[in-house]
Amino acid sequence: MNQIYTISDLQDIINKAGSANDDPSQYGGEHKKDGLFLFQYALEYAEFLNFCILKGFSFDLTLAIGVAAGGEVKLFRDFVTCKRTIAIDLGNYYREHWVRIKPTVRTEFVEDIIDDSTSTNVKNHLEEEYQSQLDFAFIDGCHEHNYVKSDIETVKSIAHSGTLFTLHDIKMCPGAKAADDELYSDKNVEKLFETKHRYGIALWRIL
Repeated sequence: MNQIYTISDLQDIINKAGSANDDPSQYGGEHKKDGLFLFQYALEYAEFLNFCILKGFSFDLTLAIGVAAGGEVKLFRDFVTCKRTIAIDLGNYYREHWVRIKPTVRTEFVEDIIDDSTSTNVKNHLEEEYQSQLDFAFIDGCHEHNYVKSDIETVKSIAHSGTLFTLHDIKMCPGAKAADDELYSDKNVEKLFETKHRYGIALWRIL
């Protein structure tokens, strides 16, 4: 964890971890059936990861919305301490990879919820169990505007001052972009970081 990684180092690690797509022009990595099956553009995710490492982030309770194959969940926790994790995914796609990857993730999974993250049941359950406990969330579920907004509100409902949350695909998906843009008018959050590449990753902090 104390090793110094350049963006180039991290990009190489991400590429070698294995892409979910066999077209290197989409994500940049090699497609590996037994790899991390990443849905991440290597350069921008390397920049995001580098920022988190240099800031020395360390979290107790974290939330992953839109786990899919789980490669991002694992890769992030290889470099950033996340003691506990709640995972939420519909479970419709790539579940076989998540079953394979999950045991290798450096965290304690307190819950692995197979459901819609925007459902009333899920939102109520999280509020009842984790009020003011959440330290970090990676939001990568449905990218339609109302869904992203709902996921942000869910994060806020269990957050505290200083909680960080990430939005994915803010440049590629209009719904995610609109939700990200709306946050600029919210005086209770501030943007810490944003990538400038094709998909877009934004990191926000709750004040």
